[in-house]
Amino acid sequence: MKKTRSLLITFSGYPYTPSSFLPDNGLANLAACLKEAGHQTLILDFNTPHTMEGLVSDEWKEINQHIVDDISQWSSKNTSFSGIHKKLNKIDQLLTQGFKHIAHQICQTIEKEKIDWVGLKVWNGDGYTASCVIAKMIKKNFKNMPILAGGPQIDWFGPFFLEVSPHFDFAAFGEGEPTVVAFAEMVLGQRKLSEVPNLYYRKGKKIQQTQVVRVKNLDTIPTACYDEDVYPALYTNQKINIGILEESRGCPIQCYFCEHPIKSGAVLRKKSIARVIEDVKNFQKTPGFQAYKLAGSFTPSKHIQQIAKALLDLPFPIQYVAFGHLKDSGNDFDLLKRSGCVALFFGLETGSDLILDSKMKKGYERQQALKALKDCKNAGIFSITSIIYPSAGETEESRQATLDFIEEIQPDSIPCHFPIILPRTRWCLEPERFGFSFNAPYHHMKDYLSFFINYKPRLLYPPEFWPPLPYKIDDKPFSVFAKETSKMTQTLEDRGHLTLMSDEVMLIGKHSQKPFNHFRDECRKALFYGDSQKLKTLVSDVNSSLKQMKCTIP
Repeated sequence: MKKTRSLLITFSGYPYTPSSFLPDNGLANLAACLKEAGHQTLILDFNTPHTMEGLVSDEWKEINQHIVDDISQWSSKNTSFSGIHKKLNKIDQLLTQGFKHIAHQICQTIEKEKIDWVGLKVWNGDGYTASCVIAKMIKKNFKNMPILAGGPQIDWFGPFFLEVSPHFDFAAFGEGEPTVVAFAEMVLGQRKLSEVPNLYYRKGKKIQQTQVVRVKNLDTIPTACYDEDVYPALYTNQKINIGILEESRGCPIQCYFCEHPIKSGAVLRKKSIARVIEDVKNFQKTPGFQAYKLAGSFTPSKHIQQIAKALLDLPFPIQYVAFGHLKDSGNDFDLLKRSGCVALFFGLETGSDLILDSKMKKGYERQQALKALKDCKNAGIFSITSIIYPSAGETEESRQATLDFIEEIQPDSIPCHFPIILPRTRWCLEPERFGFSFNAPYHHMKDYLSFFINYKPRLLYPPEFWPPLPYKIDDKPFSVFAKETSKMTQTLEDRGHLTLMSDEVMLIGKHSQKPFNHFRDECRKALFYGDSQKLKTLVSDVNSSLKQMKCTIP
């Protein structure tokens, strides 16, 4: 029976964090499914320092320096926001030219490898722009080439994605494993389009949706494929050799602001302990991962403790980071530490019980959080507590409650961000209930979706320099609440707290052999100024450190 040759592409645009250089486990999962069914596939991962080098021209650097000067002098010389944003838009135009060069390379690969269909993982911001540029050029050169989109943009925007992205033929939502092989068979004419699950497609002027199918048993998904002929970027020292280890999917809590249930649903599914350990053993051989981020967003303490016990029996050491749960204070953090856990990320969000319950639905109480975080820290695990500030309903009392709680628990890192209304979350579907109001004309959902699908967060800049978002929080416009976020971040820094560091970035930093604050600042500076050579050195140094991990469990 005939099989397909496919090209799977991931490119999130200009990198804004060192975690951009981690391998893409989602595409590796899809490649494994295709391989098991006899299809051939090639993953092109452009999230590398080498790609960044091609995006950064002398003109880009010159304009960027002007932006730096404008921001540093903004308060004293009244530099206009509009002037800064004009320069940022020019940066975007220069990047788009770079995206076209990448699209040209992809077209050459399609022709050389005799590709039958293309799948693009579509990210937000630059990633959406880049994917549209790539899809447009593919269609120009290969008119009948089926192009399938997947990834965060599809989960956020649903069928609307195809309404405004004309160069994509299909869009896969939710979990891609049930879709990808059926899609390949559809390309060959062996299956009807309507029989491909988790798919949006056009029928005349309307967008059709096929049946929603989730993987009931995670053990049935073949081990992610990182073979050199499938994922060549992993073998050229362009990716950081830290893997994503999947141990569960689904989140029953369904926080009002969170996108995780949109992707994986509300039903928790756990991969068996035996299968998790089998994956670790396979990845230790190919491509040689020694450290991981656990993928689950709601892994029960009992399950992660069983994994930890099994990891202790391995003949080689690993390190890992994971999500922690403030509702689940019964975790044996000492066991996790012995098994190789070096960091846990907790969604603290606020120190106010009222905001937790009415605005966020976090599902935990303050005393539970206090016990979990103190136990985690006492075990010697790097604790990360994200906060959302200012929340809807924020008062001076709730602000102080958050600061007091942080002073009591003394976390090792505190990422801080303003509320972002993601499409299809409860915040987006019922904004007034939670204290949000959209500016005209964005109170119409399609208008907001049209705005947000093209929105480019400026992650390397202070929040007030991001493009204004078209909503208010308790009647406060973006210019006000974004500045409050900056002030809170500065307050935390002034009190000696590390900010702007996630769990996976911490794991990368641990192997940079530098203090975390120095590592964070150096990375941000290199990314800000387009120093690709510095980032190439970072990737190389981290990979060398990972290879030299001692043969005893830390």
